[in-house]
Amino acid sequence: MAANNLSGDIGARFAVVRYGKVVGWRGSVAPLFQRLIAEGAHELPITDPRMTRFWITLNQGVDFVLSSLALMRGGEIFVPKILSPKMTDLAAAMAPGLPIRVIGIRPGEKLHEELLHEAEHAVPTGTNGIMLAAPRAADLAILSRAFDEMAEAAATGHAERAVQILARLVPEARLDGAASRPAAAR
Repeated sequence: MAANNLSGDIGARFAVVRYGKVVGWRGSVAPLFQRLIAEGAHELPITDPRMTRFWITLNQGVDFVLSSLALMRGGEIFVPKILSPKMTDLAAAMAPGLPIRVIGIRPGEKLHEELLHEAEHAVPTGTNGIMLAAPRAADLAILSRAFDEMAEAAATGHAERAVQILARLVPEARLDGAASRPAAAR
């Protein structure tokens, strides 16, 4: 990771933890379901009955971060081995028997979250429930030049060029129209 290469002699180490939604926190549908149930809703809105999400409780998230910290040497991407249940399962667990209403996927929303993308593979850590994401290797000099080029393009108002450079670095990214969307929509 770039931060580890730039930390110099101060002894700082950096790693990343990657997990899904924290139940009950920002981006989680659980508080919405709780509110609707408390208000006497006759149905719960579901984006798509096939939709899945990775869920982790706050305590599980804290335990995962602390366990990853104990394993960290610097530069790792830690990924928990967790389930990805359907949103309909969450709705049924929170309000058994309450019907659902399919409201449709919003633009840019994924049907299924991914903790690993197609260019990565999971590597066991030897600690139960914790894996490492093994990303493709990147040359720091190439990345540094590309970041400089993106910054220059963005600073001179050439957002399309910046997106093209990013697409070259991350070919699996879905960037169609990214330069033309308002910042709030990104």
